[in-house]
Amino acid sequence: WNINSMLKQGEIETLENEFWDAVEIAKRDSVFNRRPYLLRFNEDELAFELVSGEEIQTFVVDTSDFGGDTDIEVEFQEELPENGSVLIGGRLVTTREIEEVRFFPDGTCTPFGVSLKIADFQSQISIDPWTGAELTPMEEDAR
Repeated sequence: WNINSMLKQGEIETLENEFWDAVEIAKRDSVFNRRPYLLRFNEDELAFELVSGEEIQTFVVDTSDFGGDTDIEVEFQEELPENGSVLIGGRLVTTREIEEVRFFPDGTCTPFGVSLKIADFQSQISIDPWTGAELTPMEEDAR
């Protein structure tokens, strides 16, 4: 590890923390207010947006400590149904990109994963649709 790797790891953690803040509010508010919420990422604003009706809550990623060349990518992904994989460019793809995910009043959410990428550093998170919590690798293998 060099200093650049440590800085990028810190940037990924900042991005992950903002994601988890938005997820926790989405879970709580959808149950409390008894209505669904949408979670999406606004690339122009570098912010997670939580939408319900006309109301939008914004979770801006604090990039003040990021390097000047920081390129942030956030991609929500949905698993394709079993046997629903497709071959794209010679590569077997089992997920597709989705624009937003939903959190429902019963405490569940869209089955999804999220890819958080800064420069060459990436974090992949899979979400349990029943609890909205992160799936551990062992739980992912059991699915």
